[in-house]
Amino acid sequence: MGTLFIIGSLPAETALQLARKLKGRGERVILVFRGEGIRLSDRPGFDDETAFADGVYILEDGGRSGRARPAKAIGPHELVELMEACGRVVSWT
Repeated sequence: MGTLFIIGSLPAETALQLARKLKGRGERVILVFRGEGIRLSDRPGFDDETAFADGVYILEDGGRSGRARPAKAIGPHELVELMEACGRVVSWT
């Protein structure tokens, strides 16, 4: 189980703070960035900023190029699987 954060808008600092707090309580935390939220992966320090998470993913929905990213790219099917595997889903859109 755990909590899945789907981050699709900026700013996302509040969502990341909440995710860090849950992780600090021993919960499993997964981050998925989509839409505008993907821009966070272009920021310097993205790896350090998200290192606390148990998984960090970029939702490939055809809206962005396939260039190399620091997070694993997933499609809609994988997103559904993550949603089913987590006890809670937080959508930051």
